[in-house]
Amino acid sequence: YVKNMSTGKKVPGVLKNLRACDMIWGKDNRGFYYASFSRDSSFSQIKYHKLGTAQSRDKVLYTLAQPDVYASISMTADGKYLVVHTYGTQHKIG
Repeated sequence: YVKNMSTGKKVPGVLKNLRACDMIWGKDNRGFYYASFSRDSSFSQIKYHKLGTAQSRDKVLYTLAQPDVYASISMTADGKYLVVHTYGTQHKIG
């Protein structure tokens, strides 16, 4: 659930099947970026979720389709760039 800390009310919509995911608010506060992982650890994705919409409508921004390799995210200090970090037991580049 997402909770509006000013009102104390939950925002409509629930994100399911997430575990220890990174989350970064968008600059306009209308949604957030998050990293998700498949249940079998065969891939991870970076997605954007707009508040008040169904999770099935989330925009996939990046997919890392390598088993046991995971993606996490951070934002640059100026808020201009979302940075994808990868790590895992079988990391292969190229």
